Amino acid sequence: MNKREFLQNAFDFINEHITECIAVNRVSEHLHYSVYHFSRTFTEMTGMSPIRYIILRKLQYAFYDLSTGEKVIDVALKYGFDTPEGFAKTFRSYYGHSPVKYPYFDKINQPQKIDTTIFNKIYGGNIMTSQPIQKGALKTLLTVEEKGTKKKSKDKMPTHAMGFPAMMAALKIFMGLPPRMKPHLVEAHETVYTWDLDYYFQIGVSTEGFGLFYDLPQATIANNFWNGEPLKDCFKAEGIEYRLFAEEKCVSKDELLIPEEIETLIHNHLKKDLPLIILYNANLHLFVTGICESNMQLLAFPFSDGNNNNKAFEVQKNSRLYQNWNDNIGAIIFIDGIVEPAPRKDIIVKSLQRGYEMLTETKPTYHDYGFGDNLYKNWISYLDNDDNYKTKKDSERYISPEWCDMAERRAWTSEFFLEAEEYIGQGKLKTAYDSFYQIHNHMCNINNMVLRINKGKLLERETRNNIISILNQCKQLDHQAADNIKNALG
Repeated sequence: MNKREFLQNAFDFINEHITECIAVNRVSEHLHYSVYHFSRTFTEMTGMSPIRYIILRKLQYAFYDLSTGEKVIDVALKYGFDTPEGFAKTFRSYYGHSPVKYPYFDKINQPQKIDTTIFNKIYGGNIMTSQPIQKGALKTLLTVEEKGTKKKSKDKMPTHAMGFPAMMAALKIFMGLPPRMKPHLVEAHETVYTWDLDYYFQIGVSTEGFGLFYDLPQATIANNFWNGEPLKDCFKAEGIEYRLFAEEKCVSKDELLIPEEIETLIHNHLKKDLPLIILYNANLHLFVTGICESNMQLLAFPFSDGNNNNKAFEVQKNSRLYQNWNDNIGAIIFIDGIVEPAPRKDIIVKSLQRGYEMLTETKPTYHDYGFGDNLYKNWISYLDNDDNYKTKKDSERYISPEWCDMAERRAWTSEFFLEAEEYIGQGKLKTAYDSFYQIHNHMCNINNMVLRINKGKLLERETRNNIISILNQCKQLDHQAADNIKNALG
């Protein structure tokens, strides 16, 4: 049989026996392959191991059955899980929430048979050859679309995303690792969003959520904050192996980045069918997945902070060809494959410690990166200066987009606190969670005061005094969060 027939037969057999216990050797025997040969061929063609595919396919059907009202215990036994507890644990590890919470949502679409002929049409892979299909394509087909009921709200906040954490969440999908999603009601906006737990986890680990600075990942490398540990932990936590090529001053680099060798390095790496990440000395990252041999243009997904497209990662969508890509490069991250993830608790504890240090930092050299009280001092000093607000064109100076950036960082980091509590103790970060969400709500109030409803009110001294008062409250809330983190860590 050819490659396409091999894969189609495997998909069909698994589908026909989806409610049974399906060992890999059962599928390989059906196709008259050895387990080793079958597993290797399947993984090469799909970017996903057979056992991972079987689990995801079972969960996809289970998710549908739960949405129709079936009980968790019945669904667990129906799809061959030994116990309801084992099913719930597996379900939660893939989708980020317990199966018992699912009935809050609408019925989802019933899973359909996977037809291998669609890969050529949709994802550009050539399944008739030994070339693997585009990594992440199969995972995209297995993704369950959770539907929530959205309420209209005139105060709905734009759901921007920080570039590096969004890119890490996208990289995880591209490498065939299961994303973690959960529904969440944002009361301040009366809207149900699908929370991306990988993104919120990366917000906390990368330090993005504890400051107010667009390029913190680059800054941690260029300035050797914490010896580059935030970036290392972002990859270790997901089990993604990489090599960092950076400038001489970066102490955490694996190799020195030599400008004359960049083009050759990138070309040779992409031949391995593995992606890479270019970090520029500006507010931009390129997630590179391919190269045009004739003119050395790179096929890449752009990630920049405050960009709605950051949260819309899909195979092919939002990608583009880049011609002038080799200027102002700060570092390149070459992705080498999947390894065993580091213990999540260890990563979380280190991340919380870094967050505490950021919230309490007093060194003036760090003020440009949103560390500690310097963040609020600088912000307040701008608002307190009447010379900054003389004409209508100054009506949003030093408040937009800062209010939005702060609101989102603190709200997302509060979600990171919830996951951290699973490892350090339930309720231990409640004060930090509440404090960060209060900051989010304060920022939304500022938005309503001067932008959405009364645009131009920032020119009035009384309005700015009210905002300064709110910012001082936020500063105290950050202090409360920092104290809570310190006590939680012991």
